[in-house]
Amino acid sequence: MPPGFTISTEVCNIYFHHNNQVPAEIEKQIDAALGVLEGRMGQKLGDTANPLLVSVRSAPSSRSPA
Repeated sequence: MPPGFTISTEVCNIYFHHNNQVPAEIEKQIDAALGVLEGRMGQKLGDTANPLLVSVRSAPSSRSPA
């Protein structure tokens, strides 16, 4: 399993309760997790020379094919 992080369904509920916006505290947590992922992979999201490619899953990894 490649490195990654999870944004729980609780965040989806928070998003809807905040007028379809991610609260600043959650955005900070996502940015921090993304920074760790970028560091581990040696790539950066949005970098044109060495982009970090990500996969978004709608189910738990235990239910996804390997």
